[in-house]
Amino acid sequence: MRSLLFVPGSSARMMAKAAASGADVVIYDLEDAVHPEQKEAARPLVAAAVGGDPGAGPLRYVRVNALGTPWCEGDLEAVLPAGPDGIVLPKVMGPEDLDRLDALIGRWEAPAPAKATRIVAVCTETPEATLSLAARPWKHPRLAGLLWGGEDLAAAIGATANRDEGGRYTAPFALARSLCLLAAHAAGVAAIDAVFTDFRNSEELARETDAARRDGFTAKAAIHPAQIEIINARFTPTETERRWAERVIAAFDFDKTISTRDNVVPFLRAVVGRARLTRALLAISPRLVRAALDDERRDAAKVALVRQKPAEARRAKAGVDRRVAGPGAGEPEAQAAAVQAVAAADLSAHPPFPGCTASSFQSMAKNWPKPSASTPTQQRTRT
Repeated sequence: MRSLLFVPGSSARMMAKAAASGADVVIYDLEDAVHPEQKEAARPLVAAAVGGDPGAGPLRYVRVNALGTPWCEGDLEAVLPAGPDGIVLPKVMGPEDLDRLDALIGRWEAPAPAKATRIVAVCTETPEATLSLAARPWKHPRLAGLLWGGEDLAAAIGATANRDEGGRYTAPFALARSLCLLAAHAAGVAAIDAVFTDFRNSEELARETDAARRDGFTAKAAIHPAQIEIINARFTPTETERRWAERVIAAFDFDKTISTRDNVVPFLRAVVGRARLTRALLAISPRLVRAALDDERRDAAKVALVRQKPAEARRAKAGVDRRVAGPGAGEPEAQAAAVQAVAAADLSAHPPFPGCTASSFQSMAKNWPKPSASTPTQQRTRT
């Protein structure tokens, strides 16, 4: 998921428009967007929207009212038989609320594979939940994502605003944003950035979405169909990123050409991972974070991190073997050579990737400890 669009559950017209907006997820809202006196009347409208022909449309989630309110169980009883893809739970107090909602979903969930109805938790609307993001794990079989928001949190702590004069989040809300991001990644689920409420300000929405992707969020919530195109575009890899991704995927041929006992492969991957070169590529495949050498530098680097002909692969393998010191592969000489090889790559040619600069590797190579004079080295004999 890249984009999640909230739409009032009391309007059949608006729900139909949202379904055609291009959003990856449409959230039919029975909470904030529906007046208390209209909540019961909105339930059958939402159930009808959820139960319509799914076709190739968006995922269909329902934001129910918070646990402990007079409406939560009635919301679930009304919409779950229609088979929504998931439930958005607002104003959670902590990860234990996921278990409470899980039990309620089990009462009315339509027959389907076990725990098919997923949960997105709005995890920063109360001080208790916000603090628990750092204190307790949020991993749960039904959890699909964690969404943060600053509007209800502002009311909960008595803040008069959640942004400063420049439009940036103030410290309490920046903290909540960061905790949501880290907790989502710790739980292995989508990290969803908060809604941007000024839907007419496309320029600022684009800036905020770019910042969300840069920092590690994988999706962003929206309150208006006009925001979807911008959000989807910002969270979709560009053609340049895709082409580079294809070359990086080819790096896995390295496993077939370099002996795993040399441990140079894991070492290079660790270097690349620490440098966080491939944030954009990570959106395509988590495997892509494992390599970063440019194919144009493969001969100079003497490391076959891209697809090669068999003869070239053997020569590259021999070059690495000659550099490996001692019976193990963790010796400083081999490691230093690997860092120098990475530093030689022209990574600055790929500006779309944060941190993807030659200087970051060159600095690492410069400061990498050199082999000690007392470190024994020997030629590895091939068997």
